[in-house]
Amino acid sequence: GYTLDQLVRMDRAQLEALHRAAAPVWPVPDETVPLAQVLPGPMTATLELDDKRWGTAITVICSYDEGMRTSVPYDLAVVDVDGHESSAGSWSGVPGVTARIPVATAVPRERISAFEIRLSDGRTILRGAP
Repeated sequence: GYTLDQLVRMDRAQLEALHRAAAPVWPVPDETVPLAQVLPGPMTATLELDDKRWGTAITVICSYDEGMRTSVPYDLAVVDVDGHESSAGSWSGVPGVTARIPVATAVPRERISAFEIRLSDGRTILRGAP
């Protein structure tokens, strides 16, 4: 750590370098999949996909409108190239928040044909394909 006196004496370049070193660095995903709206709703989302030996790691990056009235449960469905569907995870949206939600599927990325974010009643609200 630095003392207050040391920080005060730093020039702008030193402070910026210190900030960059302390800032979290997100790894670059193997693929990014934007999701398109199927039904109007308060959420937008993008998926970051990472190949793993066991399947595919997925980070759901979703943003919710401030005007969202209540917290809503969502599910991420993965559809493989044979048409089989499975759930990669579920979560609840929070008004006015952007969240990074880690989920996963055993399906390898090259065998995924589509992603769908669904409401608890099964309706698809967002869809995308790798």
